[in-house]
Amino acid sequence: MGKKGIDRRHFLKYVTGSAGLLALDWNSLPRRVAALAKEDEYDAVIVGSGLGGLSCAAAFARQGFEVLVLEQHDKPGGYATAFQRPGGFNFDVSLHSTVIEERNGLHNLIPGFPEITEVQFVPHPSLYRVIYPDYDITVPQRDPKAYTAKLVSLFPEEKDGIEGILGDMQGLLDEVQKMSRANGQIDMERFAVDYPLMSRLYNRTWKDMLDARVGKILTKDHAAYGVRTSEGEKFKSRVVVSNANPFDTFRKLTDEEQYLSTYLDQLDHYSVSLSSFQIFLGLKDDIVGKSGIKDSEIFYETGYDMEEGYLAARRGEIGTNGYALTLYDNMYKGYSPQGKNTVNITTFTGYDYWKKFEAAYFAGDKDEYRKEKERLADILIDKVEKTLLPGLSGAIEVREIGTPLTNVRYTSNYHGAIYGLDQTVDNSGPSRLGHDTPIGNLYLAGAWTKPGHGYGSVLSSGVECFGEIVQKL
Repeated sequence: MGKKGIDRRHFLKYVTGSAGLLALDWNSLPRRVAALAKEDEYDAVIVGSGLGGLSCAAAFARQGFEVLVLEQHDKPGGYATAFQRPGGFNFDVSLHSTVIEERNGLHNLIPGFPEITEVQFVPHPSLYRVIYPDYDITVPQRDPKAYTAKLVSLFPEEKDGIEGILGDMQGLLDEVQKMSRANGQIDMERFAVDYPLMSRLYNRTWKDMLDARVGKILTKDHAAYGVRTSEGEKFKSRVVVSNANPFDTFRKLTDEEQYLSTYLDQLDHYSVSLSSFQIFLGLKDDIVGKSGIKDSEIFYETGYDMEEGYLAARRGEIGTNGYALTLYDNMYKGYSPQGKNTVNITTFTGYDYWKKFEAAYFAGDKDEYRKEKERLADILIDKVEKTLLPGLSGAIEVREIGTPLTNVRYTSNYHGAIYGLDQTVDNSGPSRLGHDTPIGNLYLAGAWTKPGHGYGSVLSSGVECFGEIVQKL
């Protein structure tokens, strides 16, 4: 957890250790063959039912272990959920697509769980579209060569650089897949030869290159042995996996803060990701169809300085920054009621801007908070109407707004973060916060720990965490 980058020896130890988890051989992992003697005892208790927690629980259950999932909200999934409103509108909370695999050409494979075949995925017509002040680029789906050619045609003087960085990206993907297929059987003497890009780029940024709420995690002698719910019910287990953020896990759910002082000091050095400001719109008219837009995901940018854009988002400058527009009606017919649209608008925002409303919000006094979020929503809707969807404001039938405080309310995520801890140089890849913790039998899974954020990563995180646990057990 140090601030400095890791050396090559530790990097190699990490990648060879995690490679086996990327290609889990379920048949080689232990299974429970007999039920536990007591009803209130479990092999594992999972605190939180985000995708990281659910995938970890599913891995335990798949191998016959007794597992209990506890969640503070009334529905599982974390950000991977949806809500409905009158008029037939269905809103996706996470507003984004996810990385999936294929089986026999079908997009239906959830990584790590080959038996799951009933979940079908609908691909976007294009990967995404991004609009800058001087450029409008649609990124083709699953066609790196076409994407490279498009960028080169727009920036011919940057041909070598474009081909170089996209080539490195493809090369890294190839090496990760190769490592996965190796199932941990890697010749360390040949690592730099067999995995040249991972060896060269591992420590560089792209810029450089679930029903009851857990009240306490029970510990004895600095080791976890179960949980106590807020209603006082106790469940014992061999291990506890927290899908909650590490700040709440260690400062609110355990009584080990003094013992963890050094660990928490290090944790406090990490920055927390941005949160989101979201507008969910149900339209009474087919504005999207009339606009002629065929894309399903559009990123509208107001400038080229990504660093300044990030800082502006941290400051909560909604309206001056760009936005993302999700139009699921362009993915498949029937997503919205006939003749209507479902439109999702989102932008990044820091939590500090909303902190002034925090105390009143959670005390039930939301008047000032509502005024501000409505004001900002008006600004953002007006921008979308002027830039992409004429007639938007006059077609609104349903309007819901989510802020960082909304995220905290429904997910209890620290500062309403949507990506967990920031992916910084000192907290990404091999050096990212691990699943294991200084508290014995207590583990972390989800976006706050390795490998990182996003549906694909948090699903992998849960399975990876499970793999580490059973290796120790």
